[in-house]
Amino acid sequence: RQHVYALPLGTPDAVAAPLVATSICGTTRSPRVSPDGRSVAYLGTRDVPTHNTTSLLCVVDFASRTERIVVDVVDEPTPAYTSTPSSAFNGLYMNALLPRCWSADGEHILCNTEVGARGVWKRIHVASGVVSSPAYLLGDATGTESLLDVAGTTALVAVSTPVAPSAVYIVLLDAASLDVVSRVLLDEQAPTRHIASWAVESVPSVRIPGATFSPLAATATPLLPQVESAAPYEAIVALPSSPAPADGFPVVLDLHGGPHGYAPATYRAPYDYLCALGFAVVTVNYRGSTGYGRLALESLVGR
Repeated sequence: RQHVYALPLGTPDAVAAPLVATSICGTTRSPRVSPDGRSVAYLGTRDVPTHNTTSLLCVVDFASRTERIVVDVVDEPTPAYTSTPSSAFNGLYMNALLPRCWSADGEHILCNTEVGARGVWKRIHVASGVVSSPAYLLGDATGTESLLDVAGTTALVAVSTPVAPSAVYIVLLDAASLDVVSRVLLDEQAPTRHIASWAVESVPSVRIPGATFSPLAATATPLLPQVESAAPYEAIVALPSSPAPADGFPVVLDLHGGPHGYAPATYRAPYDYLCALGFAVVTVNYRGSTGYGRLALESLVGR
């Protein structure tokens, strides 16, 4: 088990002890102290999680050592998340919180996460646990918009799509609501000439009739109960800018590793190169990919 410990300072024989005697979480990581020093936020997981699993966000009152869940594990993604990524929330997916994730008044926590194939940033109201989205530059056409750093009401944000390498913006935020007030472009790169269009397509979850497992898989005892997700998955499609052949573009199908990882809707030089050669590129976020809820991740266990 991995937990957050506290070490009293100024005492020669001080011994580190768990911040919370009995935590809600099986493991905890990435502690971040609030600006007033009274609270500690950290990410947590349940027992025996899959790697890269959806996380909890917990906050502990330092004086009383009272732990509470601010954002719980999300089992299933928001309905229609593919078409409305700017308002959807499918859970927390990240290795660590930003070093300066707390707002100056301690009311909010800012973080990056995944909504299916889209990488986006969110704001979390600590008292209520409500997760909301800022106004993304591209709205529901967002590929990736992520926080690089934040200091008070100034954020550094990177924006990218499969046709546009990262552009970096200084984003000014409202002090109370953390709404986007304005953006100033710091740096951008020219969009590719080789990809004519891209799209994130919803892929229905379908049980394959007649599918069987190997004898070893059929007799194994999974670490987790077997679960299913009925929610759709996604595929990212990039089409070349060259004229289509009479019988259509040849297609390169790219599958990410992990298996608990994901293919992001961002600029990727190998896809640009393949499109320059006249290939369409399809990459699938299949069962077990991150960004689609706990059930999607754990439905791969024992399969």
